[in-house]
Amino acid sequence: MKILRVILAGLILSLLLVRLAPLVAQDQSSAGFYLVAVDDCGNPAHEAHLVEGRDGEIPAFLAPAASPEEKTISGGAEVVYRYSGLVPGGRYKLRVVYLGDHAGQAVKLSAGGIEIETRFEEPEHQAVKREIDIPSTAFQNDVLELKFKAAEQGEIAVSLIEL
Repeated sequence: MKILRVILAGLILSLLLVRLAPLVAQDQSSAGFYLVAVDDCGNPAHEAHLVEGRDGEIPAFLAPAASPEEKTISGGAEVVYRYSGLVPGGRYKLRVVYLGDHAGQAVKLSAGGIEIETRFEEPEHQAVKREIDIPSTAFQNDVLELKFKAAEQGEIAVSLIEL
């Protein structure tokens, strides 16, 4: 009986600790980062931070290896996402998935007006994930604005953003 009480007390304590722990802790990466925002670009129900860009979708037959989330895109000559409520001085990483509909389209990426990727060529019909450190100088108060632009002319496609 005593063993049962000890086990029960331990179980209750464990449940309380799990209940009181912040949910974001479950999203912590091995590098110590938390997932604070996700945008499924091109999906109006899941792109809360979109400021500028056109929703679209790459047909399944053109990108058979891409997931459904990767096939929806925000496209245009310029695509802008804005995130607010971030911790000033915090360290942030950006994961972005590109899925272009034609080869050779180059993308420039700036964060808060600072160019953080000068030229990345989107692969044709293939999803590619990039992970990029965001410099602390890119934040305006608690706001981060990400601006994806075509390096030359034409249009770019952004598929998924995780911050």
